[in-house]
Amino acid sequence: MGEDRRGLYSYDWLENLAGMEFHSADRIVPEWQTVQVGGIVRFAPRQDTMVVARVEPDHCLVWRLLNSSTHQPADATWAFVVRPIDATHTRLVQRFRFGIGPRFLGTVFYTALIEIPHFVMERKMLLGIRARAERAFARSAYGISRSAVR
Repeated sequence: MGEDRRGLYSYDWLENLAGMEFHSADRIVPEWQTVQVGGIVRFAPRQDTMVVARVEPDHCLVWRLLNSSTHQPADATWAFVVRPIDATHTRLVQRFRFGIGPRFLGTVFYTALIEIPHFVMERKMLLGIRARAERAFARSAYGISRSAVR
């Protein structure tokens, strides 16, 4: 995911209103699946937004927010964890943690301006990831053509 890996699989038009240049891929692109610790994730052109902090293939991916001024890791992480349910089903769990102390006024603004829009975008992103993963699984497991599982 990221600006240079074809989006966040959310509402591209809404991301683009915020100055992003996302055009989400409609499928899983094999050459974009190699991710390494220390790799950069960009949410805007030429802007290092996050750094890959942890990667365990088929299990987890953790990003750490970069301070835009210092380019050093900040006290915020975004984790994606795949948990097996059974032999053919998994659950993708996503968690964003931000190390900010509770302050009433700050909490109100943070909730209204960040948390609510972030929830809407994350939900769409997770549904987008799910749709792409299910299409890829259907194609590989059942030999279904790409156009049949759009």
